[in-house]
Amino acid sequence: MRRHMPKMVGSAWLDLESNTSGMSYMAREQVEPQGGRAWDLATSETNGSINITFTPEASCNGSILLKPYKHTWLITEVSIVCC
Repeated sequence: MRRHMPKMVGSAWLDLESNTSGMSYMAREQVEPQGGRAWDLATSETNGSINITFTPEASCNGSILLKPYKHTWLITEVSIVCC
């Protein structure tokens, strides 16, 4: 999975207590593959990028953003937000 990522990958975050959200960045080596199942998979396309959303647990939402790069795709953002 990491070979399909740029050196820095965005990760969205949400703090329900303070009602704030934002984006942080991490090195691709810090992105840990997640095992298990996911439900409610949906895809959408915006400006040539593909966003995959899913529910890994009852109180969590996840997303992966893929952007075209040369003749392949790059995973440029990953996030899992839990309530």
